[in-house]
Amino acid sequence: MSFNNSRLTNFLIDDTDSRLEYSGKWFPGGVSEEFQDTTHGTSDPGSNVTFTFNGTFVAAFATIDHSGVRCAYTLDDAEPIAVNQSGSSPPQYKYNLFTLQGLDDRQHQLTITSQGVGQTLWFDYLSYTGQAPPSLLAPIPAATTSSSVSKPISHRISPGVIVAIVLGSVFSLLLLVLLGFFVSRRWHRLRLTRPQHDASWQGKVIEEPELPPKMGFRAVMSMSGLHAPASQGTTILSSSVFSSVIFNGPYTTSSNRSGGGPRSV
Repeated sequence: MSFNNSRLTNFLIDDTDSRLEYSGKWFPGGVSEEFQDTTHGTSDPGSNVTFTFNGTFVAAFATIDHSGVRCAYTLDDAEPIAVNQSGSSPPQYKYNLFTLQGLDDRQHQLTITSQGVGQTLWFDYLSYTGQAPPSLLAPIPAATTSSSVSKPISHRISPGVIVAIVLGSVFSLLLLVLLGFFVSRRWHRLRLTRPQHDASWQGKVIEEPELPPKMGFRAVMSMSGLHAPASQGTTILSSSVFSSVIFNGPYTTSSNRSGGGPRSV
């Protein structure tokens, strides 16, 4: 089937593209250095992958690890062509296994078959120049490096962000420790400078001061320089004299009389 009326365009086909047909024992792989972070690997001789396209150019890319790779590719009805590559440490990523160009502008079928024993074929992606069937998505121009298959969004956190998070956490912890230390010292100083209450009186009984003894009538008369009557035959002082003794005591009082001096009691 030919699309001669369409212009040729470059395509990149990832190993996870649905247009690839895998046969045999394959397992998924992939690191960030590989195209779209994915690969398909096989260590089983006879396992193969087939791709059908319309175009004039095709190239295959793989990862070469320490075991090396041994495989063969077949285009249409041609004889298989062997590819042998020794191991590499560190691995070689996006290694060009083979390139076919100057092909007729028509439909082709490419098959890549693993032949190594104890070796792993890490198939990464294909690149071809040709025409896309109308049923497929619009191709990506050759000037770009993206493929016709959307690349999944990466959610990886960069090392710089991780380092910033760790440093920020450590700084916050140190700040909290210092704050707690200064608050503790401030509280301790306030406690030392705060006046202390004398608690020596606690638990003791407060004694009431002794009151002077009650004085009777005779004691009062004695302090006034007078004597209380001893018997009924004793002459009793008049009320005026008694009042003078009670209120004035042994002191003298003065009264202003015309032409007179102080009067003694």
